[in-house]
Amino acid sequence: HRVVMTRASDVFVELSERVAISKKTSGSPVFVSIHLNSSPNTGAAGVETYHYSSKSARLARAIQQQVVAAAGSLDRGVRRARFYVLRHNKRPSVLLELGFLTNASEGAKIARSANHRQKLANAVVAGICSVVR
Repeated sequence: HRVVMTRASDVFVELSERVAISKKTSGSPVFVSIHLNSSPNTGAAGVETYHYSSKSARLARAIQQQVVAAAGSLDRGVRRARFYVLRHNKRPSVLLELGFLTNASEGAKIARSANHRQKLANAVVAGICSVVR
């Protein structure tokens, strides 16, 4: 699979532009938006995956299952959400929250361990590949 990044540095890309990039990308079967979560509740932890349409639900479940298993993270579930990048995308689309930076333990693991970040990335790929052949 070919990965298309919406940015190469820490700059904001408008939500509409993210969807436009997705629409312009030919041959890409899915759209995956990857995030790290935060919360005023510093005890919040775990992984959650969002989708909007029923055509994206299977992809969301597959990725969530792989990430939770690989990272040993709390499973916060798969949920339907009306996020702009999910609602306006024509291809199966998911938004991933791969852990909480505001949780001392989880945030440290994400920030300090390249091995952990690679595990998360590999799990996302495994989830995609289990659905997209």
